[in-house]
Amino acid sequence: MAEAPEARVPTPEVLKRMESIFHRVKLAEAQCLIGPQSECDEHYIEAHFVQKAKLRLISDKHGEVYSMIPDMKKNIDILGAKEITMMQNFIQKRSISNQTMTGKWSCSYHDDKTFSLIEKSAIDPENEEHCLLLAYRATLFNHFQKHLRASYSWELFKEFPDRRKFILPHLLVYLNHQMVSERFNLQVKHALQCVQDGQKSGMEHRTIYINRTPRLVATIVTMRGGESIATPNEIKRMKRNKILIPATEIPLIVTVYPEEYGHVAVLSFPKGWSPFVQNTMPAFWEENNNNCAPLISKTILEETENIMISPNAWESFSDQKKQRIVRQFSVTSQSDLILMQNRSDDSHTIPEEDLSDLLYGRDPDFVDNSDPEEFNLFSA
Repeated sequence: MAEAPEARVPTPEVLKRMESIFHRVKLAEAQCLIGPQSECDEHYIEAHFVQKAKLRLISDKHGEVYSMIPDMKKNIDILGAKEITMMQNFIQKRSISNQTMTGKWSCSYHDDKTFSLIEKSAIDPENEEHCLLLAYRATLFNHFQKHLRASYSWELFKEFPDRRKFILPHLLVYLNHQMVSERFNLQVKHALQCVQDGQKSGMEHRTIYINRTPRLVATIVTMRGGESIATPNEIKRMKRNKILIPATEIPLIVTVYPEEYGHVAVLSFPKGWSPFVQNTMPAFWEENNNNCAPLISKTILEETENIMISPNAWESFSDQKKQRIVRQFSVTSQSDLILMQNRSDDSHTIPEEDLSDLLYGRDPDFVDNSDPEEFNLFSA
């Protein structure tokens, strides 16, 4: 049997082919996820996961922000290449119009019809329909991103047969994420339709306010529940505290957006699971406002791949703080891939339980002596 190819840095020609494939896939994947298709005007727009007006609150005079959104077309690790530095890979200054941070997941007709309530008037985070619209926009963006990454990985799999050993784990992760994200998207869409029809939605919402200078936007679409999702130690802790664990995955959706006075963070999840969700995202049950910022920062860095930060804020951080933030973010964005690669390795050098808790930082016996402010995205 032929040995697997060694990791190598792609040539400029290969990088150019990767970028060409990415743009071709993104153009081909433009679609309206809202529908029905018979109503679409077929003018697909570049949509953010939050309103562009909110991004302007944190951008500099050039309309730029620091983006912590992995750039697929620059992800040379997918070919088994040596890593570029974490700073280069995970934090880049981009225009708020940059297509890396948008997706063509809606036609202009359905975007206006669906989101005009929060686009053309102030967002009311205490209004259930507004909260569901924020959650729906987040799930649409997340589903499009997962679908795009799966399609891109598949095209690379076909284009580079000698790199398939490295590409396959990425492809399997993204295909799984695509299926789960589609289910969550439909669940939130149904809840939104229920509210608009005057019925109960089946979703709960928690809102916190952080009175700091506008610094960032972020969205989280993650899942919890089921033996395959929660880590073994997380399950043990919840059983010890007699917290009921969902038999199947449930969505936890967070949108953090800026206002003139500070930030708003809205969490949406299925009704009846408050104790379970509180165990995962305690920031939304924190009564002391001063403690909210470090807690929600920790949640953002552990759970999301979509963060945009004000240039003034990022440049005010010390080099050490920047490194800590990017290191945590890099673990988050690669955790599922690392777990899958570990499972495919017959040697199993790291036990599944230890690796899972190491990646997610959920070992109850682990004592983190670092100052929470070292990860606080809301203050220097």
